[in-house]
Amino acid sequence: LTRLDLAPGAGAIRQRPAHIQGDGMKWFDKGFLYCLLAMLCMAAGPALGQAPLQLTATSSEHTLAAHTRYYHDPAGKDGLASVRQHLASGKFHPLPDGNTSFGFQDGAYWFHADLLNTGSPDRKWLLVQEYALSDRIDLYATYADGRVLHHAGGDHLPFDQRNIRYRHPNFWLDLPPGETVNLLVRVQSESSMQVPLRLYSPVAFIEQSRD
Repeated sequence: LTRLDLAPGAGAIRQRPAHIQGDGMKWFDKGFLYCLLAMLCMAAGPALGQAPLQLTATSSEHTLAAHTRYYHDPAGKDGLASVRQHLASGKFHPLPDGNTSFGFQDGAYWFHADLLNTGSPDRKWLLVQEYALSDRIDLYATYADGRVLHHAGGDHLPFDQRNIRYRHPNFWLDLPPGETVNLLVRVQSESSMQVPLRLYSPVAFIEQSRD
C-alpha cells in the first residue's frame, strides 16, 4: 500500500513508502492498546469485589472484614436492586484499614462479601453480627440458581425471632460445596455503626459460646 501526501508549499503529490506507513501504524496500534488497557483496568478496579472467603476442610471460623466491601446510603432509601447496580458500577469500597466501625452515621450501610465452600464438610454456617446494638439488619444471600434468601434481625425485632437465642444477632446460611454465595448485609441504626461480621461452623459456634 502507498499513502499519498501533498508536498508542503508545492501542491505536488508525493508518495510515502508502505513500510513507513506500516511502522507508524504498528506504533499507533501498540500505544493505543496499552492506553486502552490501562483505562479499562482503572475503571474496572473499583468494581472488582474482594477475594471470596473460602471455607476449607480445616476451617471452622472466619472474620469477614478482609473479604468485605461497603457502600453508604445516607438517605437510607436504596433497595436491593439499586444496591446491586451500585456494586456492579464500583461504588462499594474496601473497609478503611479493615475497620468495621464507622461511628454514628445517618442512613444505612451495605456490606458485600462472596462466600465459597471449597471443601468444608459443613454446608450450614452461622453468621454473627458481633455488636448487639444494631437496630435493623437485613441479610440477602444470592445463589447460583438465582434464589435470594432474606433474613432480618437486630435489636428492634423480638429476641425470640433470632435463629439462635444468643446476645448477638445471628443468621443461618446454607453454603453448598463448590458454590459461591453472594452476601449483602444492610445495617441501619441510631447507635454506633459497627459491623464485625463473623462466620462459624456449628461446632465452632458451640465451643465459643461456652466461653
